[in-house]
Amino acid sequence: MSWKRCSTSDLRRAAAVAAVAVLAAGCGGTGSVGTRGWAAYPLPMLSHPPAASRLAPAPPAFDRCAPDPAARCYQPRQIYEAYDLAPLYRGGNLGQGRTIGIIDSFGSPTIRSDLRAFDAAFHLPPARLEVVTPAGRPPPFRPTATRLGWAGEATLDVEWAHAVAPRARIVLIETPVAETEGIQGLPEMMLATQRVGERTHVDVFSMSFAATERTFRPGQIGQLRKAFVAASRRGSTLVGATGDDGAAGLRLDLHSYFRQPAVVWPASDPLVTAVGGTQIDLDRAGQRLRPDRVWNDSSGSTGGGVSTVFPRPAYQRGLQPARGDARLIPDVALTGSILRGVVIRLAGSWRSAGGTSLATPLFAGIVALADHAAGHDLGSLNPRLYAVARRPGGGIVDVRGGSNSFAGVRGYRAVTGYDLASGLGTVDAARLVRSLAQ
Repeated sequence: MSWKRCSTSDLRRAAAVAAVAVLAAGCGGTGSVGTRGWAAYPLPMLSHPPAASRLAPAPPAFDRCAPDPAARCYQPRQIYEAYDLAPLYRGGNLGQGRTIGIIDSFGSPTIRSDLRAFDAAFHLPPARLEVVTPAGRPPPFRPTATRLGWAGEATLDVEWAHAVAPRARIVLIETPVAETEGIQGLPEMMLATQRVGERTHVDVFSMSFAATERTFRPGQIGQLRKAFVAASRRGSTLVGATGDDGAAGLRLDLHSYFRQPAVVWPASDPLVTAVGGTQIDLDRAGQRLRPDRVWNDSSGSTGGGVSTVFPRPAYQRGLQPARGDARLIPDVALTGSILRGVVIRLAGSWRSAGGTSLATPLFAGIVALADHAAGHDLGSLNPRLYAVARRPGGGIVDVRGGSNSFAGVRGYRAVTGYDLASGLGTVDAARLVRSLAQ
């Protein structure tokens, strides 16, 4: 069969039926239900795997990662170079002593073996992974589109949070109900967040799930976010994906969009650092071939816009354009394009993945490095992040190209300074960690 990239409607509809429906649609995998998600494409192997990788064949070559000859799939060493992570590692900062909590519906039944193979292939320290089910054990695994999609999401989240903060402890928090739109699946996720925080300290929560604000009934978000209030009071940092449908918002029917711009929760919550997506074009050494742009291509587009639920937080006052008195997202943006994705090891195979589902665990890993550098939790990060952005050389790098118009909904263009497509901009991790830790 030929492989193609699935539209959001393909992925959301497929999540409600058996996996065979995905194959019938000709899609190369399922996407996360919470965001547009990851795309799983089969990848060709190198002919000579590295000697140190005994658990798995070698990962795919940089330029042999998808049927599209223009696609690229980045490995950790290229991401390290692109985001200036190597100086932190050389200085001994691998996120040790810190815990990243990753929340996903169902999790993956092969996460431990996949992670061991990922670590072996890229010469990473063995992961400290704990899998917990505080809101109830997921039902037995069956290869439906929903379960396969969430397995890919959990794998992407865990492997790349670990890649950025290799010595941090990873707690994968699995829940028993699929999160889609509106309140579906979110009570279980918030209960799990609350219970994990009560039992063990989590320095940073990474949340690659999202639901359009307009799909909630009045008062529902206010009840759900009590878990965030409690986590913030305990000193945890909350990091959430802005979604992969650009300025558009998916409706409850999971296949049509609101006609006016919309944003997603939990990214829109003022207690959450909202992470959008960029497109980065790198050479084999991880050097940029051109400046980063807002992610917007055939694989999706970064979420961003104006909340209809939350007022403007103090840390965003004075931003231009003013756009009323509402919360603006994103706050920052990292690589998201699926056409410029990263390698993951999923169910014994190498795949290419992307989306703000990637940008979010990458940034969560950077927060863990900053916590280690500071010697304490940074807690609610946004006030400090916006203060750093006002200082030249603080580690925030402006993104000035592209827009997040999508699905016929006019979005927002990247401009000099803050904008509703890339937020404050992308990051130089070495400088940002130093600035945040001061």
